[in-house]
Amino acid sequence: MRSLEFLTHDLLFDLKQDDVILERSKIQEIFAYLPEIQVLHQNFQNWMELTAKSWAEKEMAGWIFGAVLEQPALVKAYSMFVINYEHAISGLGVQAAVVLQRTVGSAGNEVCPSQIGLVDGLVDQLLAMHEPVFVDKLSPGTFHDHSKLTCGTYYAPNLAAPLYVRQPLQDWIRNRRMLWICTFGGAKTTVTFYTHEVLSNTLVRRTHLLLNDVFVECIVHVPKGQAVLGDDSTVDTVWMGSRNLLMIYSGSYPLVDKQLASVSIKGCPKQMVHRADRVYIGLNSGNVLIYKIGATAWNLQAAVLINVCAHPIATLKSIKGNMYVAAGTSVSVIDGKTDRLCGNIQSEDLQGNADAQALTTPIICMAYSVNGMWLVRHKSSIVSLYRLSPWKHLKDIDVTRPVRRFSTVICQAMCEGNIFATSIALVNNSLWIGTSIGVTMMMALPMRRNVPLI
Repeated sequence: MRSLEFLTHDLLFDLKQDDVILERSKIQEIFAYLPEIQVLHQNFQNWMELTAKSWAEKEMAGWIFGAVLEQPALVKAYSMFVINYEHAISGLGVQAAVVLQRTVGSAGNEVCPSQIGLVDGLVDQLLAMHEPVFVDKLSPGTFHDHSKLTCGTYYAPNLAAPLYVRQPLQDWIRNRRMLWICTFGGAKTTVTFYTHEVLSNTLVRRTHLLLNDVFVECIVHVPKGQAVLGDDSTVDTVWMGSRNLLMIYSGSYPLVDKQLASVSIKGCPKQMVHRADRVYIGLNSGNVLIYKIGATAWNLQAAVLINVCAHPIATLKSIKGNMYVAAGTSVSVIDGKTDRLCGNIQSEDLQGNADAQALTTPIICMAYSVNGMWLVRHKSSIVSLYRLSPWKHLKDIDVTRPVRRFSTVICQAMCEGNIFATSIALVNNSLWIGTSIGVTMMMALPMRRNVPLI
């Protein structure tokens, strides 16, 4: 009882006999396990002191502190809960915030009661509890009026790379991540470099690189393996694909503008994915190049060539050790060990979806979650969910209605049929959907193998 009072005394809670009891030593053990949580916890307490008015609200806050801090395994989840709490429940009472979360069907526009308890929810909740919070807006490149964003990559530097070990930068870069953004305009590509300051959650623009007469369409971070045989300073690299050319740059800050190698290839790279000891490059010719790493260095002169189809490779996704390739209207599978084409699921797709006409439209992007495979087709407002094995169509999500409901201005300005899904991504058990009119939606997904209820 006294330990719970120790946690909540600033809020002047009138503690009851049936409140959760914690040992003071357990609290200290938790703070030692994750020191920054003490700061987060104090900030949360201070914020609660200003917002919690009624006894019910204060009682719920005390229950949160007690139930969560009782188990050290929940500490990291609690820290994220504290960070997002204030933003997630702006305008709502404390008790409402605990039991309310976004509905899957509304794509982040409404709230409904959740049947999940807080403690169980933090560990194995059915729906993700993270809420999107706007952080910053970037203006990469050289501010050219007609510049177009083409690709980007975000990564944690490989601190074990010899270059970092030899230089006094290891401690400085430890709590920072790298962000590369490529824009094209004026017949040149501008690569803008940022560092993400993790502790303060801010982005700092560092420098930029101009590539004249180069159009970079895809980029990927490759943390291991030498780009140049025998030169261990070429470990931790970033690969960029341009027309008929593969360019490899140092991924180690501040040497990010140093080109280490370049390789001529037949075809224009459209997509790149790094997985374990391989880099997959999808070309506009319908082929996939696979570069492998040797004992210490990448073999850039002997790539495996796989002909997938006659259509440009739209997207690549590594799933359970295999590489899934979307091109044209079908999805193909490349075995991750033998590098052989081991399946094409177009015919099964046609059987699984009653709308055969829609399946004649090319696939433009693909994502994977525990729920299955998510596909988006060209100029379509539908995001489709499929089961992988056996391949079966499960659900369609139409983004038109929630987008129109988001803004009356959009509803008045846009004609029917002009709202399309243009991109998808999975982050923290949530599906992010980009649209053709500049509205991005976030939809919480079941954390188990359930089909989302729309």
